[in-house]
Amino acid sequence: MLRSTNPVTIPGRFLFKVWPWFSIVLAAELSILVVNSLLALVYKKFTWHFDPTVHLSTVILAGCILGSIRFFNSRLDKRIPWRENIGQRLFEQLVSNLGITLFFTVVVRNLILVIGSPFNDISTFVRLQDEVIVSLVVSFFTLLVVLVDLGIYLMAQWKSSATEAERFKQENLEFRFDRLKNQVNPHFLFNSLNTLASLVYNDPDTASGFIRQLAKVYRYVLENRDKEVITLAEELTFMEAYLYLVKIRFDDGIRFELDIPPEIQSLSIPPMTLQLLIENALKHNIVSASKPLSIKISGKGETLEVRNNLQPKISPEPSTKTGLENIKNRYAFLTQQLVKIVKTETYFSVEIPLLVTAN
Repeated sequence: MLRSTNPVTIPGRFLFKVWPWFSIVLAAELSILVVNSLLALVYKKFTWHFDPTVHLSTVILAGCILGSIRFFNSRLDKRIPWRENIGQRLFEQLVSNLGITLFFTVVVRNLILVIGSPFNDISTFVRLQDEVIVSLVVSFFTLLVVLVDLGIYLMAQWKSSATEAERFKQENLEFRFDRLKNQVNPHFLFNSLNTLASLVYNDPDTASGFIRQLAKVYRYVLENRDKEVITLAEELTFMEAYLYLVKIRFDDGIRFELDIPPEIQSLSIPPMTLQLLIENALKHNIVSASKPLSIKISGKGETLEVRNNLQPKISPEPSTKTGLENIKNRYAFLTQQLVKIVKTETYFSVEIPLLVTAN
């Protein structure tokens, strides 16, 4: 299949090829304009007459100057790149470019005028103050070119640094996010194996069912641990198996209530977020048949609330920082929406945003 030529690139390519020649003519004409303007200020009777020979010779002279400067600067790019020693590069380029400009403007130009003196009257032009004016003008333009060259380099460096900083920031965020996800698996497996160990000898049949559900849960963990988000429906399917394991662990000490409208189940959530919230509630509250812990998961618009009655443990378990901090950090990576935490005398609530992902 043939590709069509992008018409937008044609003017750019044409300008790139024509610019070196156009810059010579532009430099020559600007120099003539500025020099004659200054001469008109110095000499009250000065009259500017258009002379094709002057314009042509100035264009040739500008071509020699710019060509020599570009050649010398290309050598400097190899010997002293801007990035290696910006001060030395600026000094050498400034001195060399001014030297080249003044050599062609003062020496070569006047040498040609002297050689052509039998055919031209130069007695009214070759004067010190005129040469000073010409030298100042071309030196100004040369300084301007050097500063533009430096500005282009600094702009490129700034853009490169900004891109590099953004890349490092993104890589750091991705590393932190991966680390947060990897924290979940050992914590979950540790709790599950503790429960299983207590069941193996006391209730083999229940232990067998527990193992089957644990296998389903951990298969889900392995399949989704590298994903940033999954649908709420997928998370709820996982929660069915997970809540079975929790009920085995705590029996009548735990009660669950789910109130999640079907229309929000297509929205997304970081994997195992609900599991972390339930583990957090279990870790910090008394769970017993006499004081059951009630956990309600309900959908509210594009948010999900996990609420439990508050009955803090007298001796709370040491925190491993894999609960609420993990969730807040994961959400900070994915969205600007905040995780809302409310604690009263009677209940503890965590409200998490449900995410809309592009298909």
